[in-house]
Amino acid sequence: MNNITNNSNDILVILDELINTVSPTTTINSPDANFQESSSSSSSTAIVNDMGAGGASQATTISPTGEVQNSSESVFIPGATSSQATATAISGTDILPTTEATVIIEPENHNPPPPTPMINADVFILNTNPNFPNTDPNLADIITNFNAAEGDKIGLSENLIGQPLILETFDSNADGSLDATVIKLASNSQSEVLGVVLGTVSAHGQTTLTPTDFTIISNNLLILS
Repeated sequence: MNNITNNSNDILVILDELINTVSPTTTINSPDANFQESSSSSSSTAIVNDMGAGGASQATTISPTGEVQNSSESVFIPGATSSQATATAISGTDILPTTEATVIIEPENHNPPPPTPMINADVFILNTNPNFPNTDPNLADIITNFNAAEGDKIGLSENLIGQPLILETFDSNADGSLDATVIKLASNSQSEVLGVVLGTVSAHGQTTLTPTDFTIISNNLLILS
């Protein structure tokens, strides 16, 4: 397992200022008629930018006995041009909320804005390993000092364009608290893990990574680096 702690001098990549198109977030809070003093809420957000498209969904239910169930899903696909996300929450003692984030790939020509350099920005490179794909987050490369506020980006190789990237929250040090985001190619336990990003979980247990945190790195630059 490697710790990735690149600084701006390690990889000569000029970051793009991205233009985002975000669909309105829909939040629904409603009592469940079948259960007294129960409640449910759900929200979903879809986002599209010059790097691709993604979606995030969250749902929460509170049962009549006070049990709280949460569900969330985030997905990002480099090169995608549209996105949709849905979330459903139904209160009950044995009913879990469900979430779904779907990104649609459509051919479209993009004209990205001219690149703008950012001071103190780092690019952390993630790529697949077709010969020895890793499925264990504990053995994956770890990005330890990612800072979106300083313009840091997670660089994805060109061969990941069109691949769904699943973002899952993760307890990296087994202390019982979610503190990192696992970036993987699918939602099942046998899917390849590209890396783990520390410090990217909100107080509500949801990943803080968004499609604006990713950028595409050409294979030529990867060879040079």
